[in-house]
Amino acid sequence: RGRFKDWYTLWPLWVDTHVDSPFQTGFGTVRDSIFAKVPIYHNTEKFLSSLHSQGFMHCIAVSLTSETEGANQLLSLYKLDQYISFKEIYPGSKVTHFKRNIVEVCRLGKFLLTLLSKPL
Repeated sequence: RGRFKDWYTLWPLWVDTHVDSPFQTGFGTVRDSIFAKVPIYHNTEKFLSSLHSQGFMHCIAVSLTSETEGANQLLSLYKLDQYISFKEIYPGSKVTHFKRNIVEVCRLGKFLLTLLSKPL
């Protein structure tokens, strides 16, 4: 299973601060509402396609952004949705995100290893 956050992993920007939604395709690329190019890392689609062809069928897109519609729209316009089996795109904090994941993982009967920045 692969897990990707959208900003600075799939594209070199924050959807809620660096570009202006709604997005559209034009002249062979994705553009924002003021017609500025919205870049994606060169090998993003190729990388996700390769993972998918190797049997990695459960990729997860993760984003903590106030621009949830824009993040979903970019995944769609760049045709990355075909490789993403689960999206976790919502406004909020990383603390909420990790607490939610800990609860969900524990419900599955799995163990979660938490890495601490400082020793106890």
